[in-house]
Amino acid sequence: MPVYRYKAGNDQGVVVEKEATAKSPEALRGQLEDKGWFVYHVTARGVSLRGHGLTLKGKRVKTSEFIVFNQELSALLKAGLTVVSSLETLAEKEENSYFREVLEGVTIAVKEGADLSEAMSKTSTLFTGLYTASISAGEKSGDLVTNITRYIRYIKRVEELKKKVISASIYPVILLFVALFVVFFLLLYVVPSFSQIFLDSGAELPLPTVILITITGFLKDNIAFIGGALLGLSIFFISTKNTDRAKRTMDHIKVSAPWVGETVKRYAVAKFSRTLSTILKSGTPLTSALQLAAGTLDNSVLEEKILATAERVKTGESLAGAMEETGIMPSTALKMILVGESSGSLDSMFENIAELFEEEVDRKINVLTTIIEPVLMLGMGLVVALIVVAMYLPIFKLAGASG
Repeated sequence: MPVYRYKAGNDQGVVVEKEATAKSPEALRGQLEDKGWFVYHVTARGVSLRGHGLTLKGKRVKTSEFIVFNQELSALLKAGLTVVSSLETLAEKEENSYFREVLEGVTIAVKEGADLSEAMSKTSTLFTGLYTASISAGEKSGDLVTNITRYIRYIKRVEELKKKVISASIYPVILLFVALFVVFFLLLYVVPSFSQIFLDSGAELPLPTVILITITGFLKDNIAFIGGALLGLSIFFISTKNTDRAKRTMDHIKVSAPWVGETVKRYAVAKFSRTLSTILKSGTPLTSALQLAAGTLDNSVLEEKILATAERVKTGESLAGAMEETGIMPSTALKMILVGESSGSLDSMFENIAELFEEEVDRKINVLTTIIEPVLMLGMGLVVALIVVAMYLPIFKLAGASG
């Protein structure tokens, strides 16, 4: 039987990502749900979900392609075409061969009598639980176009925030690698050339120069061992990073790190709040919406807290009270949730919370980027300066002695 990788959570707030054999993704999903697990997604081994697209044996449906598909589907349905006619039209013009095959499969399932949401969930893992839930809500309300439009708007906002985070982190990472390259170049190639001259002169060397020569000598003599150790650590990290324990440890570090951790938490909660708002607007019950939205946090520590919140809400506790116990939301957001519960406008309140956090994350990223760049430049300049000074001290000493 084929092997599938799944991500699921239970009522106790436990989130797992494991592999299991089953006849089909639907069979595995049913088995897990029968055991009391809430399933976020099931994918064949070798398949990876990325954002709202999917990679399968080198094939990928990009987020932009998925957005265009939904925009065109919405336009065709709005123009009065049936779901089958719309899907056939989109499948014929689709240039991505994998996506075209998926759409053709969905079309066949709908022709055979399945609802669109059911056909999508059974035909391909491309369509996430959040997306099919939105489609299902649109089918039940008879307003599929509005739900698709709302989902498009949601994807665009999430992608916009994601791009800001990625673009803000690229330059510091490049700068760090350049700094490390310059320092290692000086230590492994430039310094040894000077140090040999100093050692041949037989003169007594200043302490900073002796320390620098000792460091470069150690690096050159043990470069193979250091390289092997780094390679071994990389292999160990790659082989263990997907285990539940390793993921939980890394997720805990991400949200606990000083200052940066708070930004990571706000970024995750901003995505969660916008997702929850979208799900609630589609008519999904609160507890189910919380369980669905928890999967967008991409952090097992935060996911467990939200799943525990959903369980407490299920027992009758207020959402604001349950959220307060998690420590995820600041007092301002908790007050907004309380008002949303009282007025019956939780969907709008979570949209406001998402906008509030997105603006905060944007500000913090800008500040962090502004700080990191000069700090890295200063650090690199200081290290290079120390190396240069340590190498020139013997020259000054020799010049003074000869004078």
